[in-house]
Amino acid sequence: MNSKWSGVLLLVVFVLGCTTSGVVQVGPDTYSISAYHDYSSTGAKGMAYEKANKFYSSRGKQLYTLSNSSRHERIAGIQTSNYDLDFRCLSAYDPELQRPNLVPVPDVVIETR
Repeated sequence: MNSKWSGVLLLVVFVLGCTTSGVVQVGPDTYSISAYHDYSSTGAKGMAYEKANKFYSSRGKQLYTLSNSSRHERIAGIQTSNYDLDFRCLSAYDPELQRPNLVPVPDVVIETR
């Protein structure tokens, strides 16, 4: 690959290296957001929670995490991380608002029959 195209590819990766899907409503008071970050799963997670925090605090609500997941891939030789967050926006006195019990979802489930 010539140096011109290498520079263009590097610029695109740099500019698009950190993005989020934006908050998407998936049900009543229930939302989802996805974040993408080069090299860092912590960066992707931080971006997702930062966007979610801005979203619920602008409505005077509290965030309640329903589920989250992360995955890692290699695109064009560059390590990337994706983080998905599903959450609810609840009022401070909502009975559903309690300390979340975050349990990792297994990648593989083995059944014995």
